[in-house]
Amino acid sequence: MQAIVFYCLNEPGIFSVLVTGVKDVKALQIQLQTLGYYSGVIDGNYGVYTRNAVYLLQREQGLSVDGSVSNETRKQLQIKSNLLETTQNLTSQNSTPSSNKSFL
Repeated sequence: MQAIVFYCLNEPGIFSVLVTGVKDVKALQIQLQTLGYYSGVIDGNYGVYTRNAVYLLQREQGLSVDGSVSNETRKQLQIKSNLLETTQNLTSQNSTPSSNKSFL
């Protein structure tokens, strides 16, 4: 199995690994799919469809559009995921009748 590694230049000469291996790419694809950016196969390959999904996220969030998963892109991805989860939780709570409510 070949690992896929993407680097981000944090400071001159200092790189950090952002995505490594198939597991990380699959997790990224699932997160992008959940948010509506990715509709391809969850295969762990950082190909054209995954890159295009990252482009869409970056463009929508006003980030530098380069298709790489930078620290800022990861941060925005996490913010959007947290917001979606919170919204789903609130919707779920509001649609479930409370046991202490009385209905006529």
